[in-house]
Amino acid sequence: MRAILLGDAGQDRFGPTGVDWPAGVDWLAPAPTQDGDGGAPIATGATGLLLPVRDGRDVARLGVRLAVHEARAGLGDGSIRIVAMIADARGVLGLPSLVGAGPRLSGIAWDAEALCAEMGLPACRDAAGGLVAPLARIRGLVRIAAAAAGIAAIDTACPDDLELAGDVAAARAYGFAAKIAARPGQVAAITAPPQADA
Repeated sequence: MRAILLGDAGQDRFGPTGVDWPAGVDWLAPAPTQDGDGGAPIATGATGLLLPVRDGRDVARLGVRLAVHEARAGLGDGSIRIVAMIADARGVLGLPSLVGAGPRLSGIAWDAEALCAEMGLPACRDAAGGLVAPLARIRGLVRIAAAAAGIAAIDTACPDDLELAGDVAAARAYGFAAKIAARPGQVAAITAPPQADA
């Protein structure tokens, strides 16, 4: 399973362009929110842009801006990837619109903590460390949407290191291609090969 580092966590741990990235690790920079230089984060070594989305139109709009940047920078058309981040209820409802949203969309990720807060849930995880029912359903919907789009499903971060091994095992079992690391120290546990049954 691949590990995904977001924002400054990737840059702080693995440095700028030209540094060898560990196998199985990607760093996603936040997508720009203004109409400025849509590719600026790529210059710092990011392997793609993370875009909070409510529907596929958000991906299409950023795609147009990135195409202009790529042409100006002499990059191949579509070379900058987009990962859609589902972080609110409207994004969950817009999941079907991500199917066919654009050729540069390479994955769908989701943020359990943000969704938990928006829905006013008292906890994101149950006593056993698993996701509470509403979040478990969203996890399934993200996986289904990614499968329908033919792109990677990226599982939410697990803030508790004690629950990480079980969470990684669950993500693998559900067919997720990658998992967001809450911090660089989680990368090894996420990218480690699964344990063989004894």
